[in-house]
Amino acid sequence: MSQRILVLSEVRLLRDALVEALGRHPTMRVVAAASQAEALARCDEDAPNVVLIDSAMSKCEEVIRMLLNDRPELIVIAIGTDQLRLLRCAEAGAAGFVPREGSI
Repeated sequence: MSQRILVLSEVRLLRDALVEALGRHPTMRVVAAASQAEALARCDEDAPNVVLIDSAMSKCEEVIRMLLNDRPELIVIAIGTDQLRLLRCAEAGAAGFVPREGSI
């Protein structure tokens, strides 16, 4: 079964690195977005089943709520180090988190 992953971050280096690393796996199709509007468009075009979102992104919690409101079946995972931001992401509906110090 193929996983369709959307990487959502305003930081191009983070987006590109995750797309490159995750895209090496033959069963993963990985796309990226830099903004809320781009993420919504990517969801319409690519129908991801997992979203990795940078918790440092502006309006991160709002983006999570909007994505899950439109697609409740999405699995949203926050990436970050700030515990308060990660907690807010969880309250917005994120299923889990990965610390920035984590490895792929």
